[in-house]
Amino acid sequence: MKNRPVLDMTQGRPLPLLLRFGLPLVLGSLFQQLYSFADTAIVGRCISVDALSAVGGTGALDFLILGFTMGSTTGFCIPISQSVGAGRREDVSRYFWNGLYLGLLISLGVTAGVTPFVRTLLVMMNTPPQLMDMAVEYLTIILLGQTATVLYNYFAGALRALGDSQRPFYFLAASCFLNVGLDFLFIRAFRMGVAGAAAATVASKAVSAVLCAWWLFARMDAVRRRDGAGGALARPSGRHLAGACLMGVPLGLEYSVTSVGSVVLQGSINTLGAVAAAAQICGERIRSIATMPMESIGMAMATYTGQNFGAGRPDRIRAGVCSGLLIQAVYSAAAWAVLFALKGPLVYLLLGESASPEALGAMQYLSIITALFIFHGSLMIFRNTVQGMGYGVSALASGGMEVVGRVAAGLLAVRFGSFTLVCLASPLAWVLSLGCCMILYFHYIRKIQGRLG
Repeated sequence: MKNRPVLDMTQGRPLPLLLRFGLPLVLGSLFQQLYSFADTAIVGRCISVDALSAVGGTGALDFLILGFTMGSTTGFCIPISQSVGAGRREDVSRYFWNGLYLGLLISLGVTAGVTPFVRTLLVMMNTPPQLMDMAVEYLTIILLGQTATVLYNYFAGALRALGDSQRPFYFLAASCFLNVGLDFLFIRAFRMGVAGAAAATVASKAVSAVLCAWWLFARMDAVRRRDGAGGALARPSGRHLAGACLMGVPLGLEYSVTSVGSVVLQGSINTLGAVAAAAQICGERIRSIATMPMESIGMAMATYTGQNFGAGRPDRIRAGVCSGLLIQAVYSAAAWAVLFALKGPLVYLLLGESASPEALGAMQYLSIITALFIFHGSLMIFRNTVQGMGYGVSALASGGMEVVGRVAAGLLAVRFGSFTLVCLASPLAWVLSLGCCMILYFHYIRKIQGRLG
């Protein structure tokens, strides 16, 4: 790799390593969520609250459709980090190229197979009739441009697997500013409505993908196309395609399975009325900003685990888990305090001063869910550790537990007409999935120690 060595996470104290590697991920995720927040605020205030509900209401279905491709491409990067830890540089390049081919194939297949059925899927989710046309328009454009998102996700994941978490942050930050500017241009100047918000998102993701690709191909020897003897490292390889699929496909399925619960929950919320839907969407947008740093530390944990698994260091994996849990506990307490103080202004910033019933519901949502952040943070550590060790198939069970939690809460919310149960749906899913991941972690760490003697 030119100009910058691979960050070796098999040496040094885990806590400083996770913080050093995770900080750019946290900053990048905050930028991403802030521009998503800005996107929502511009839609809600410059178009209408109905437009906000239409755009936000597609989130669960969007994640269901794109979750498989996004999860798979994230998983394709796990053997890259394991090869880095084991010092197998030829495998690093081969896994990179074969993962790229798989990611493009899956992305194009999902786009072609799902886009014609967007309206049908939204009807199945009980999308309110007054929101339907806007939701269809927005989601169709997002799906048609999803390859840009998938490529950014894969290239950024490959950079992180190689030890570089800074460049993905720089490129994402640039695309965030671009997205906000394009929102104003398309929505306010060109009067494109929700289509403008979708087009701005796709365009900004495409720019970040191009920047990541430029850095990888121009600066990283690890992804070169040929070895020293002239062999084509970029050629499709059955062994490396199979290895990438073994890691990526289960993770993609886990993302999809998890999103099924979100889709069912969103459908349940829609039956409670437009006020409940807008309140939950607003609260969830704010919640997602607050918990994204937890997910970023989880991503850092996956790379850390992958390198140390490849190096045969279960002792460092255990130490990393302890350090990661400490980081999440401190952050959970800080995030609760900040949101407790600022939830009112944030909610009214999104919804406007006239949306009083929706605002009260959103503040109730935040009051309940922020007190239970520690379960989400702990889940991110244990789930990403299991995935970083390469046991993605087993980790599918944790996605199933999330489905159980969200479906149960959604059905009970409809049965009793209770918005409080809607507020408890995600925390219940976190608790069930966390229990599953902890069992898997302790089982596999003992298995690895036994194998190494």
